[in-house]
Amino acid sequence: MAKISFSIDNFVHEQDKLNIDTYYKGRFFIYIQVVFLILNIVSLPYYFNQQIIVLPTSLKVIYLFTVLLLATVFYIYPRYGQRVLFVNIHSLFGSASSMYSTYYLSGGLFSPDLSFSTAIAIYTFLVANRSSGIFWSIVGLAQFYFYYYAATHHFLNFREVEMKLDEDYYFYNLVFSVLFGVIVVLLYENMMNNLLKTIKDDKTKLEEYKKEITDSINYARHIQSAILPEISLIKEKFNDSFILYKPKDIVSGDFYFFIEVEHLYILAVADCTGHGVPGAFMSLIGAEKLKEITKNTHQPAAILQQLNQGIKATLNQTNNMDSSRDGMDIAICTFNKATNTLHYSGANRPLWIARKNENDITIIKGTKSAIGGLTLETQQFENHEIKLNSGDCFYLFTDGYTDQFGGNQGKKLMSKKLKEMLNSIKEEPMNMQHQALVNFIAAWSGEHEQVDDILLAGIKI
Repeated sequence: MAKISFSIDNFVHEQDKLNIDTYYKGRFFIYIQVVFLILNIVSLPYYFNQQIIVLPTSLKVIYLFTVLLLATVFYIYPRYGQRVLFVNIHSLFGSASSMYSTYYLSGGLFSPDLSFSTAIAIYTFLVANRSSGIFWSIVGLAQFYFYYYAATHHFLNFREVEMKLDEDYYFYNLVFSVLFGVIVVLLYENMMNNLLKTIKDDKTKLEEYKKEITDSINYARHIQSAILPEISLIKEKFNDSFILYKPKDIVSGDFYFFIEVEHLYILAVADCTGHGVPGAFMSLIGAEKLKEITKNTHQPAAILQQLNQGIKATLNQTNNMDSSRDGMDIAICTFNKATNTLHYSGANRPLWIARKNENDITIIKGTKSAIGGLTLETQQFENHEIKLNSGDCFYLFTDGYTDQFGGNQGKKLMSKKLKEMLNSIKEEPMNMQHQALVNFIAAWSGEHEQVDDILLAGIKI
């Protein structure tokens, strides 16, 4: 069977092999032609013996149809394709042959040959396409109606032809039709079984590939987690603080950075281009660059300037349109506990401050320029100095929280709603704020999928 399948595959056109559906239709097309040829050859001696086929015209039609089938199966279709076209051409010949034999040989409306039009409709449905099947179904119905009309109005006397045929003709014609139908059904069943097996095998392979990829990404998550600072370290230095970190995928394009240098604490939150694996690569580069830069540079604006230059150099980013456009938005601040002084600088990300004795949150916007990508190497970032008091809170965050879709109308949450939320909970301890923010975004999202990585850091002085 494997050898037969291999030889059949040799005659399926390459274009049909590109799609599993057309591939099996191509195989089925060849099977049907071969079966039809065999059955015709087997039945020809009977037809000649019974003098059903005696006219020279009939022989010419049979020879022409046989040559056409052979040429199509073994030369034209394998070389040029056009399966649907040839199926319709064969159906045209078959339909004409059915009309001819029904009219001249086998009794019109009472002819067993008339059922061949039904076989043509089924054949085109299975081997060509839906449109062809509908067309030949209509043609078949038209044939039935024509012979019905002719018989009921008696303008063609088919009974005379019918009476001239012996009973064997009807018997062998029935056997031929049933045998052809059974073979078609068996071939189609075999085709569908092979198709289902192929789909099952492909599904198994895809599941294996998915597992391998997922296992690799899970391992990458451990690497990314190892690079991110421990939240317990931030809690140790700022007892009343939180980090809300919720990646969209297994790994994240958002990352946070925290380090203590001399008398300063440096905190940053960053949103790299993309999320998942591409974003995670960028986050690793960004975290490593920040670690190098903050060894000697502590002013936020200067850190961002060097980070921009470092990212562009690492990714070989130039003004050439073909170069990488990856980068990140980031907010970074340094805090001096001794003086309660906060220095902040941002690249497309703001700093929010909730004063203890003020009703509304203060927003300090960052420089409208990203890190890396199209940003020039000479880009300067603005530095802000803010004096904080005991009980004041400040927040750094990426856009994942505010860009989340949800609510009754399925819209983005937006900064306004986040601001309202923080204003309502700013007096609460930071662990309670964290839980409130987690609950709020979950309720807002509802059935909506998370659209981006979420990162929000909050510290109370």
